[in-house]
Amino acid sequence: MAVSEDHGQSWSPVTVAGSTPGAATYSKVAFEYSRDGVLGLMWRAYYPDGTYDIWSSISRDHGKTFATRNGSHMHVRQEAIRSKPEAVEDDIQDLCMDKENIHMVWGDARAGFQGVFYGRVAISSFEFGH
Repeated sequence: MAVSEDHGQSWSPVTVAGSTPGAATYSKVAFEYSRDGVLGLMWRAYYPDGTYDIWSSISRDHGKTFATRNGSHMHVRQEAIRSKPEAVEDDIQDLCMDKENIHMVWGDARAGFQGVFYGRVAISSFEFGH
């Protein structure tokens, strides 16, 4: 992520907004600013073994630094979703924040059917490096 404070005339150096250990690719990024000025992001991380999970990052300084946390705490197998004739790739993924939590929703078929799942991470649990 790069930040401009002069309407795009100049930009900060690029900062990594979040990374996921062991992930091969990422997709379905969603982001939002809270009313308190916290920037929140979420994404789906895909792994070489055919699974994925949900991650989130926040920034308290307008995108200059980020802290990352896992949001789903479970790897989901992509094959389980694609093997069901009624299953289609989901397009459900979003987040919102309040003063205490980042709330995330996403679609997957871990229950044996395509459904919407919810994850919540306390904003206070994100650890920023010093």
